[in-house]
Amino acid sequence: MRRPIYEKLDYFADLLEKTIQCNLDPVTELYYSSTGTEDKHAWIRDNLWAVQSVWALCLSYRKFGDTDDARAKFQMLAGSATKTMRSLLMCMMRQSSKIECFKKTKATEDAIHAKFNVRTLSTVVGDHDWGHLQLDATGLFVLQLAQMTASGLQIVLSLEEVDFIQNLVFYIESAYKTVDYGIWERGDKTNHGVPELNASSIGMCLAASVPKYSKNNLRNITLALESEIINLVRKITSGYIAGVHVKSAKLEEFLPTSNVSKLQFADVNDGLAPKTCPSKTLSLPKLPITPMRSPKDFHKARIINMNLDLTDMTLVPKVNRRRSESVGFSSTRSGRDDSYTILTAKCLVDQAGVLIEISEATDGNYRVQIPSVGPVQIGPLLEEVFDRACREQQWLLARELAGYLNKPLPGLDQAVTDILVRQKSITVGLPPDSRETTIDKPLQSGEIEAMILEACGDGDVAILQQEVILR
Repeated sequence: MRRPIYEKLDYFADLLEKTIQCNLDPVTELYYSSTGTEDKHAWIRDNLWAVQSVWALCLSYRKFGDTDDARAKFQMLAGSATKTMRSLLMCMMRQSSKIECFKKTKATEDAIHAKFNVRTLSTVVGDHDWGHLQLDATGLFVLQLAQMTASGLQIVLSLEEVDFIQNLVFYIESAYKTVDYGIWERGDKTNHGVPELNASSIGMCLAASVPKYSKNNLRNITLALESEIINLVRKITSGYIAGVHVKSAKLEEFLPTSNVSKLQFADVNDGLAPKTCPSKTLSLPKLPITPMRSPKDFHKARIINMNLDLTDMTLVPKVNRRRSESVGFSSTRSGRDDSYTILTAKCLVDQAGVLIEISEATDGNYRVQIPSVGPVQIGPLLEEVFDRACREQQWLLARELAGYLNKPLPGLDQAVTDILVRQKSITVGLPPDSRETTIDKPLQSGEIEAMILEACGDGDVAILQQEVILR
């Protein structure tokens, strides 16, 4: 005699067939919403909701399946759920290039599409023809993939797919500060197609990121770590490395007792050298470090005498044949007879001032003669001076150069959003200047940097205001 549980499972299986699986494509096993002869569309979110019911019934048959019939239905449902998830994965992987663009731009047109052709897995509408940016749908996919894999279904089959799924996590990790179209594909009921911050997207993406790294049996979607890294993590966790007691905590807990600091735009590696440091220096003279006491020191260094000597650096100017006329700088070939030196730099601050003065007096193609190297543009030389200022922790000089070189500060968009979610606004600029402006909504880093620079009108002041926001 059949157990009563089988009658209930068969009832739900029949109900599933009549209400959900009747809309299943036999080839891709994606669920479509439209009927008739028109191209059928498969929405990511709809498919995930549908496959949840298939997966739940599959697990029920596995738990109570002690007969051949129950085990056969388990295999059938498990295969269907796996195929649906893999088809969704293939749809997304075809848009991997858009993910790379979106991580940089956060633009709606660079988002993964929300629906695809149920048979060909291709896109069905243009980038601007639908509210594709629905981070809750992508977060739900990652969450569902993690849970189904943890239950024993093998969905991810290659390292390429592992890498793509990891990229999806990066795609949704900034959901809390990214405006999208949300679960209703347009915002709230009063919204008419304008993206906004949606609690549904933030919550779903947060839920998706948590099980992605906490499940022990997600072998197919866990990034491989080198054994040395794993051993180091274990030692740090134990509290001792080579017999020395170490403490693991959040960065902010160490800052009050730390005597080494850095600027975000310097991107200093281990507090020693910035990652922007070129692999081969341009052989600038190793000048002594004279700490800047105020910005005035830097501007004094820029008042140059065009008749003095500049150590080993030789500028290549264009000199008018008539000596009574003024001398104008332009890009020329090295080794001309009218080459001459113009200034002796006594320290790193002077060197930076000279290079900026030359940069402002010439065009972008101007060259400086460096012994054993040849003619070099001013830009790389300024970068080298900036890198050395960072290594020597000359932060005032580094800030001045960062402002002149338009160095970006990473994490600016995140810092602004953190302030805005606390029901505060940010005013940038220097009063009473009429360019003073207010940031009252989440923006991308590039937009924030441009707004601050426009409001401040000065590069080093703009850098300082960005630092204040990041603090």
